[in-house]
Amino acid sequence: MSETENTEEMENPVVDSAALTVFLDRLVPPEKLEVEDIEGNVYKLKTSISARNQIKVIRRFEEMMSVVDKDKLTITQPITITGILNAFIRVSSDEAVMKAMEDCFSLAHPEVLKDAVSACGTKKSKAADVFSIEELLSGVLPLFIRLLKRGTMVISQMA
Repeated sequence: MSETENTEEMENPVVDSAALTVFLDRLVPPEKLEVEDIEGNVYKLKTSISARNQIKVIRRFEEMMSVVDKDKLTITQPITITGILNAFIRVSSDEAVMKAMEDCFSLAHPEVLKDAVSACGTKKSKAADVFSIEELLSGVLPLFIRLLKRGTMVISQMA
């Protein structure tokens, strides 16, 4: 692709903003949610954190994206429960992804992690030692959904 073609493509991105808005409207992050540690203890999480902590979480996520195998992030099968499950298994079995999710959870919810480590009576202080994969994701994904929704809303109002 020539530099001219590349520039034109960046100036006129093809984005179905209406479809994106509808998709994001359907994703409603809860105000609060609960996660359960490996011992069955339940903790309430906030789905909104300070801007300083958001920046830390986003930076850690960006670091992970720079090292993870991008092929694992694509859904190659039709978007069905099976296709999504297979993609989820590929991604969650990647050590870099799990480390990033663990770090993001720890940055977003340090008090919950401290309480869970104490409650589980473990000497290990990492989120992945006291929470399952789905609980780690539950603590991190709403942060990104909220940011995407707000960002899309602001951009669509400016357009």
